[in-house]
Amino acid sequence: MLLPLTNNRGKIENEESNLVDILNNYDWSTTSLGPMDSWEPAFKASVNICLQTALPIVLYVGPDWTLIYNEAWRSMLMTNNQHALGKPAAQVWPEMYDNVLKPKLENIRATGKGIVENAKYFKFQRNGNVEEAYFDYSLSPLFKSDGTVWGVLNAMRDVTQNALNIQRLRTLEELRSRTSDAVSLASSCEIMKTVLHNNADIPYALIYLVENNDSKKSLSGFKSHIAHLAITTFDDGYINGNVVYGKVKRHFPDYFPETPEIIDLSKDIDENYNYIKQGPPV
Repeated sequence: MLLPLTNNRGKIENEESNLVDILNNYDWSTTSLGPMDSWEPAFKASVNICLQTALPIVLYVGPDWTLIYNEAWRSMLMTNNQHALGKPAAQVWPEMYDNVLKPKLENIRATGKGIVENAKYFKFQRNGNVEEAYFDYSLSPLFKSDGTVWGVLNAMRDVTQNALNIQRLRTLEELRSRTSDAVSLASSCEIMKTVLHNNADIPYALIYLVENNDSKKSLSGFKSHIAHLAITTFDDGYINGNVVYGKVKRHFPDYFPETPEIIDLSKDIDENYNYIKQGPPV
């Protein structure tokens, strides 16, 4: 039996979310780890440390790297791994097991040396969608009494939002520094297209230039503002010279909605240009 899981006030957690009860009642004889009574004391101690730690932790143990984890790890990984307990890593992480996870785990098994990585990028299924995520994590070997590596303790921290903020600030800084050398509106648009093309945070960009015509008045009394689609990250080639509104070759994907070349902001001020019609296939 494992120790009861307690919160910071020393009270037993609600049985509905008490992983200790779930682990104690799990039929481990159906896994590569065998019945819980056969587990070595050192292994049970590692499991208890995992369960009592506030930091998200998952253990990969046994010949097929069976998963045991705490509540913090289950909450962080959300719907994708709610039923991962007692399952081999290859079954839980089919999208990244062979190329990413297995080589690291097998290297630790062979060398007995751990790994630490910061802001590591992963792409996996979470919340019903394929998401990009970044984690600080460590992989530490768990030893049996005979000195062999029986498993790996993976402590991790989700730093996705911080990593994305840094990336986006870098993009803004690159836009600022490079457009400062632009000699025309056309060259500014081309620079922005180059910076934003294949940007990890911006799947596409539509760059409009607004024509402020003081001589025209709309019925509402505001100046007439005409927005021309100057360039997009789907365009081929360059905008030559000072021709900003000239015809360019565009290649919008099939899933992309109809895109206006010209928008009269004074007439269409209440128009909803919703560009999230249907995303690209995953």
